[in-house]
Amino acid sequence: MTEASAVAKTFDTQGYVHIPGFFTEDEIARVRDEIERTGQALHRQSRLNSGSMIFLNNLHRQSQPLQDFVCQDRLVRFLADVVGPDFWIRWDQCVCKGPGAPEFPWHQDNAYNTLKDPHFQLWIAVSPTTAANGGLWLAPGSHKRGLVAHHKRGTHQVADETPADPVLIEAGRGDIVLFSSLMLHYTGPNVSTDQRWAYVVEYMKSEHFDPYIEGPYMIVAENGRRVQRMAASFRGSRDLRALRRYFGLRGAVSWLTRDARMSPD
Repeated sequence: MTEASAVAKTFDTQGYVHIPGFFTEDEIARVRDEIERTGQALHRQSRLNSGSMIFLNNLHRQSQPLQDFVCQDRLVRFLADVVGPDFWIRWDQCVCKGPGAPEFPWHQDNAYNTLKDPHFQLWIAVSPTTAANGGLWLAPGSHKRGLVAHHKRGTHQVADETPADPVLIEAGRGDIVLFSSLMLHYTGPNVSTDQRWAYVVEYMKSEHFDPYIEGPYMIVAENGRRVQRMAASFRGSRDLRALRRYFGLRGAVSWLTRDARMSPD
């Protein structure tokens, strides 16, 4: 079995893969600098902010260096083995947990975004991550169950169950964790004196659509090769079947009519 197929099989079985040291210290230092620079210009009032837990959303839309980073050839080759040959970025965010930051309860990301298809979370450790500073916990195999029941707690969607045998991902700076948006996961409170930074990029297959993200869309790869371009539309946004799942038939036709007027990609 090749290394690529082994990664894909591991992801299929447990819903995540952890690759230590994927990025170098220098690469991560540059990314952190760019996140800090870009974050200064962003509106920071995410509804999920809580105390010293801060979310900086859609950074790549504001930064060419971050676009280049999340679309780089080496990353595209790695992702294509799991995601497939064609994909785009629906969202990115930096999650900063300072000392005293609270937990982020057990959940699946699809419970928050209400999407009908899964996507792929690339979680990049911008700082070392431990149990003490708000580390990432995963429930291996939980992605195979589909969307489980959640309830609302404040601004959070919280899974109705707590996994019996979760796994803590202790990550060094530059490690990556790729996991399914249907993976049950949790981050603990930061009871240390350190800051914990994670940069999360959400990739989605090009046949899948997100009605809540406005174009232009960052198309990352086609046929397994990097294309890195912003587009007014893409395969999923022009697919009647994908659109009907959100808008019904009449709404889907209306969307396609509007899309056709916007110089289709």
